[in-house]
Amino acid sequence: MAEYKERKNDEGVVIGYIRATDEMHIPKAIGNRDYQRFLDWAAEGNTPDTADSYAPSLPEAKTKRTAEIKIEAEGLFRANTDQYSNQYAMELAQGKTLTPLPANISTYYDAMKQAFIDVKNTINAIDTGDEQADIVTTSTTEASFPVLT
Repeated sequence: MAEYKERKNDEGVVIGYIRATDEMHIPKAIGNRDYQRFLDWAAEGNTPDTADSYAPSLPEAKTKRTAEIKIEAEGLFRANTDQYSNQYAMELAQGKTLTPLPANISTYYDAMKQAFIDVKNTINAIDTGDEQADIVTTSTTEASFPVLT
């Protein structure tokens, strides 16, 4: 067993190393003292153990899925409201009186925000004690976003 083991991300790219003595995660970051020690160790001809396929922790899986859903929500909101944003920008640039947003846009925004909060709370509540099952549940959790009417 080597003193270090590779740490990979979801795509299989080495993002750092794990020190065997204390399981310290060491990022590949110039200026990091522990990373410099690793580089010195490797320069002596040592090779780290190959990483097992990377499996995120439950907190990492929750953070990642929440970020993905946030991007989905923002994209959906923009796709449904761009015409109003463009109109507002043109009126502002031309010094015209701004047309008030239709009430349904404000209602839609509030509904989108609440749907995101609901799915975020659902994701954060996942914890059956079986981390691998919880990670799968987290990564497959879907949001139910409203439709602009």
